[in-house]
Amino acid sequence: MTMNVPSLRILTNTLELVADLDRYAELYYTRSLSEPGDFAFSLPIEADSEGAVAEGNLLLIGNDGRRIGIIEEVERKALDKGSEWLIARGHEAKAIFARRIILPPAGAARIDMDAPAETVMKALVESQCGPSAETRRRFPALKIAADLGRGCRYSLSSGYASLLSELCSIAKASGLGFSLSFDPGGQKLIFELIEGIDRSAGQKENPRALFASEYDTLSEARLIQGYGRHASILYVLGAKLAEGRPVALAFDGTEPEGFGRFERTLDAPSFDTLERLFAYGQARLSAYPTTFFLEAVLPEGSSLVPDRDFALGDLCTVHAYGQWYTVPIHSIEEHWTKDGFQIRLGFGRPSPGAFSASLHVTNELLEAFRAR
Repeated sequence: MTMNVPSLRILTNTLELVADLDRYAELYYTRSLSEPGDFAFSLPIEADSEGAVAEGNLLLIGNDGRRIGIIEEVERKALDKGSEWLIARGHEAKAIFARRIILPPAGAARIDMDAPAETVMKALVESQCGPSAETRRRFPALKIAADLGRGCRYSLSSGYASLLSELCSIAKASGLGFSLSFDPGGQKLIFELIEGIDRSAGQKENPRALFASEYDTLSEARLIQGYGRHASILYVLGAKLAEGRPVALAFDGTEPEGFGRFERTLDAPSFDTLERLFAYGQARLSAYPTTFFLEAVLPEGSSLVPDRDFALGDLCTVHAYGQWYTVPIHSIEEHWTKDGFQIRLGFGRPSPGAFSASLHVTNELLEAFRAR
């Protein structure tokens, strides 16, 4: 598998192109399903003669609107041999939702909704930074794709929380992902949901995506399993009433017990009936899974190509450590260096807070340059 080396196109936050750079030494970019993936790149300072590489500007990789991110940090590094470098890092453009909190309507303490996950997510973006938001809270050029009502039923009760955190929670609970891509023709940032396709070995409706060393579609596999922030039962606490707070228990199947019982509390102060509390908790159980994350490299010459044979969120079958697993693609990291091009895939669910399939790769890149 080969990949043309793309240029780095730098845009202002008004989506104006200010530089098209190709003299970089290294670039990686990670797309992630339910959280913002990260990126970093390095280039000689003289290659950025216009000073376009600056925090707050946007990075567009080539002409692919799916690969757009926000530059959040720029480091200038003078090396012993006299050369000077820029090292920039940031996250996918959807990280911009961290700049908004969820403001309830006037006179309300929270926003309450009970609808398909996609409807809830798009309504939140619409009201907090889209056309329905107060003028000064709107993101310029933001367009929200049509609501198709996808995902499980989701009960929302939230106020003054991070918009990004809430979107990530809904995505994890529903199995959907979300993206903020760039439409160069319409000069818009498009908010859309990601719904994967079943490409596993056990189905026949779609072309299959099988990742295994014997098929030359997988190498350097690494598997992480653990409990993390797992919960097998939720104590859902309702509104404060004169007689106390109603409490509902939410769990899948038979009520867990003994060492298999992982308890957590969930606050739902807007609900006062056990039925609503139970539904609220059930919708969030899948946001507390055990950790299962399989990271692997797509070998050079692989017959499987990203965005043609598989994409974020697709359910695929992977062979590693003597076992076959059917898991969704959580992240796709692309890495360009002077030595070539590599794709690293993340399957399953990483531990909380892991934005990249290649853990700590940003820090490793920075340390490599500091060591020069």
